[in-house]
Amino acid sequence: MLYKLNIFYLCNDFIFLPKKKFFHKLLWRLYIFFNIKKYINIILINRKNIFLLNNKFNNKKCFTDILSFSFICNIKSNKINILGDIFLSPLEIFIRSKNKKIDYLEYFSILIIHGILHLLNFDHKKNYDYIIMNLLEKFFLYKFKKINFKKKMYYDKI
Repeated sequence: MLYKLNIFYLCNDFIFLPKKKFFHKLLWRLYIFFNIKKYINIILINRKNIFLLNNKFNNKKCFTDILSFSFICNIKSNKINILGDIFLSPLEIFIRSKNKKIDYLEYFSILIIHGILHLLNFDHKKNYDYIIMNLLEKFFLYKFKKINFKKKMYYDKI
């Protein structure tokens, strides 16, 4: 494997969860394009917990579909390089994808791209930064259009 990825399924409030294969298929292009050599943790959590995290770290009392936290740890002489954590709420993603009339897995992939761009210090607070980030998201989504999101192989029904 060319990249380092950890996926944690910690949610129990939704029946369609993307398989690891879905994440790997999406992320390998990002790892190569940005020459990422650090671990990324993707954590799927329920709506309640993402609400609590959003409240604690962003002082926002509302649901969100994604939160990204970047960091690098140094422990003694061993350097543990972790690009960061991406928290996703599959149920919230499903709700928002229906509201936006976008395919669930396609919207999921947009958010993963968005989260990784944040881990790479891209931001969208200024208009110029928003345009750059938006163009990068569209570029990678175009690259991923070859993925047939309708295939059952990319999600589990539990």
